[in-house]
Formats: sequence, C-alpha cells, structure tokens
Amino acid sequence: MIVEVYHDYEVTCATTLDAKIDFYAYCQAISVEWVMRQRLINIILLLSAFSLQCSRKDVDRGGNIKLRGEKPVVISSSKKGDLLQSGTASWYGPQFNGRQTASGERFDMNAMTAAHKTLPFGTVLRVVNRDNGKEAIVRINDRGPFIKGRIIDLSKGAAKTLGVIGPGTAHVSLYLYEANETRSIRPSTKGHWTIQVGSYQEFERARSVYVRLEGYGMNVELMRHDGFYRIRTGRFRTEKEAERFCQQLKDDDLGCWILFVPT
Repeated sequence: MIVEVYHDYEVTCATTLDAKIDFYAYCQAISVEWVMRQRLINIILLLSAFSLQCSRKDVDRGGNIKLRGEKPVVISSSKKGDLLQSGTASWYGPQFNGRQTASGERFDMNAMTAAHKTLPFGTVLRVVNRDNGKEAIVRINDRGPFIKGRIIDLSKGAAKTLGVIGPGTAHVSLYLYEANETRSIRPSTKGHWTIQVGSYQEFERARSVYVRLEGYGMNVELMRHDGFYRIRTGRFRTEKEAERFCQQLKDDDLGCWILFVPT
C-alpha cells in the first residue's frame, strides 16, 4: 500500500497488479475534487460578503447618515425651513483657493459656500452647528466631501462662522433656505462629466471596488489624489446624462458624486 497526501487528503491506494488501480489517475481525481471544493467555498464566502455589503442602509427617514453611499437628497417637494440632512461637516480652504469647483466657479475660501455630494448647485442652506448652536447661510457650488461619514464640506469662511476651524469637524443639521437651483457654469470650458463612486485610504478596498465594477462591464478609473484612492466611472457629455446614470446605479455600497473634468 502507498500513502500520499494531496491537498490535506490522505490517499491510500492499492498498487498490486491484481488490484489494477491506476494510482495516479485516482489521485488526480481527488486533487480535482479538492480544487472544485475550494472554489465553491470561495464563491460562497464572496457572495456572503457581497450580501452583507448590499444590505447596508445609508440614510434613515430623518435624513441622518448611518453608513456610506448616501442617496441623492431630493428637495423638489421640500420647502424653506425643512430639515434635509444631519451628520458630520468638515471644511476645506487654502490648498484649494482659486481652483475651479465642480460647478465651474472659482473657489473662494472666504466666501460662504460649501460642497455637497448631491444637492443641486445654487441650493442655499441654513447650517446649524449642533455642538455650539452657531448658524450660517451657505450656497452649494462644489461636490464633496469624499470621506466616509461626512455630509458637507464648508468653505473656510463658513467654517469660521460656525466655529469649525479649530476642531476640524462638527455635528451639523442642514435646513433648506432657498431652492435656487442653477446649472453648472461651463459654457466655454472643454471637458467631460464623470461619476466618483468612492474614495478610500486603503488600496485594497479601492481595488476590490474597482474589480467589482469592471466585472459589471463598466469603464473604471482608479487614481490616487491627496492620499486617497478615488474610483471614477463614465465619460458623459452633459451633467444630465451623469444624473440619469446615477439613478440607474443600483448599488447601495457606492456613492454617486458627479464631477466635471476639464481637458
């Protein structure tokens, strides 16, 4: 008798002529069975992880961000004073001052503006800092923030008014002040629209999302900027086309932030 180990299987095979057992063919069959079993286990684990991710809920009925992948905040049926969202605010300033925002305007860090992931450009909000009670009126003219758990990026001027400069972040509530929607200011700028679906500090997390989207047959771009790995997809001629694509993106684990990329 001969005993050999194949992938943690202990295989005992008769090798006498009378037995007429093809040892190597038998062991090869066992090896193939092991490989198929491992593949099945991997598929089950992958489907389980994907199921857990897709079961995440992003925004509750009160407008509070619970996890990630926020859905668009709809203001068509909202009126002045309505609570739109609550969550964490951050701010951005000198390193972006003078740069072009997603709306086409030049960023003025001292102006009372802010970046939001989905609210239409031109929307005016009353932002209340729940940590200290301070308030500010800001206008949305940019997209962001691209960090998990944050709902609005304030300009330095707005952050100063709200007392956010020192701590860096604050718990805020966003109330509709004026639904003065404006389209992007880009009549003479060449470029295209794209959608950013995620921003990650860990490369492996970004890579897993990249591979998953490629598996859907999507044209995906992975880039590193300001210490984050950002994943973008699509090249659209108009912002409206990008918005339609966002509405068709049925994946709760992904964000949908529309950006303009000048060329």
